[in-house]
Amino acid sequence: MSINKFWNDERALEFAQVCSMGAYGEYKGCKSREDKLEKYKELKNSEDKVREAHAIAHFADSFGLLCTKHDIRRFNEWMAENNYDNLLEP
Repeated sequence: MSINKFWNDERALEFAQVCSMGAYGEYKGCKSREDKLEKYKELKNSEDKVREAHAIAHFADSFGLLCTKHDIRRFNEWMAENNYDNLLEP
């Protein structure tokens, strides 16, 4: 992901707040700004991936594309092949 697509005003302000906090919670063990930045990007990229996967699943479900357990299983296989987590239970 390019830097222009990742950073926006909201994320810049959020990261500034993260930098001013201690190394606890999700940032436990992050001793430097660089450590926190790496962890922040990891967390945000994960959130973006989940949000995108939910949108794909909602789209497929809203058009009735996931009617049977077999359809859901195939959908989950496709999601896994494309580096998404399985979101729907077969």
